[in-house]
Amino acid sequence: DEVLCELEARPESVRGYDREVASPDAVAAFVAKGAAEAGVGTSNLAQATLGVDFLPMQNEWIDIVVKKSERTRSLVRAAKRLGDDPRVRRELEALGFDASRLGSIIYES
Repeated sequence: DEVLCELEARPESVRGYDREVASPDAVAAFVAKGAAEAGVGTSNLAQATLGVDFLPMQNEWIDIVVKKSERTRSLVRAAKRLGDDPRVRRELEALGFDASRLGSIIYES
């Protein structure tokens, strides 16, 4: 919605805008079969879907929120180890994800 407003486009002018689907792969499928003109998805899904192009809009960060407690301490350590593993980073980057902040603690209280 924010990007449409910045482009001065009206949502009702985009065929399929009023439909919501549960996943990025469903978005790519809808666009590919002509049920929608555009949708928010990922570059790797667009590349894997015949007849769909990808135009980057913005980077999106997905963070893990964990309640700070003795019980979750091992979960945080395991997530940090995964984030620090160069193989995991390479795999995510090969899928089109930005892994530059992977494993970083963004906020702690």
